[in-house]
Amino acid sequence: MRELIPRGRIIPVRVEGGTPSEIWYAQAELDAVCAGMWHGRSILLSPFDDLVSDRRLTRRLWDFDFRNEMYIPKAKCA
Repeated sequence: MRELIPRGRIIPVRVEGGTPSEIWYAQAELDAVCAGMWHGRSILLSPFDDLVSDRRLTRRLWDFDFRNEMYIPKAKCA
């Protein structure tokens, strides 16, 4: 982050609905994204990746309630 911000690769942004103290980052090439020149891709994440293992963040970003069922007793997996 320390290198990417001064080089203009990412920019700090505020997310609607977030708290004032939260800092998020976006690609600086937002014009290219808005013009349709950026193409997304699918990436397989480990269940231990912070984007998945932090259940509150996962729910907030994607409205998805993830739980790793290998840690849940079989009786509670219904």
